[in-house]
Amino acid sequence: LTLKIRIRQTSKHQHRIKMSSYQAVPLGAAEGAKSPKPTILTIHVEKIRLIAYIGFWGFVGFSIIASKILVWPRMTCERDGEPAFGKDCTDLKTWFGTNNICINWDYEPSTQLTALIYPFF
Repeated sequence: LTLKIRIRQTSKHQHRIKMSSYQAVPLGAAEGAKSPKPTILTIHVEKIRLIAYIGFWGFVGFSIIASKILVWPRMTCERDGEPAFGKDCTDLKTWFGTNNICINWDYEPSTQLTALIYPFF
């Protein structure tokens, strides 16, 4: 059994990662004197990266929709003596004065819903 792995990156600025060969048993040990045909596994890194990007932004989009429908309409607080609603009531807004993208999956039930689709990412 001979396994050759080639990992290709098509960008001009990136290096190729290549494992030329791996032998689980010495050549000719199991089949006699003839040399076995190698199994070649080619992995395109950019395709994996593209799938990961699509999965991540799909996850983010789902969490934004879940937050807009299920979280922000029910979130209320008081800021400077006046009532505030939605994204103005997050802990990040309270402590740091600004929000980031993570607020979309920080509050229930968006936390549980996005946790259901996270394994697919």
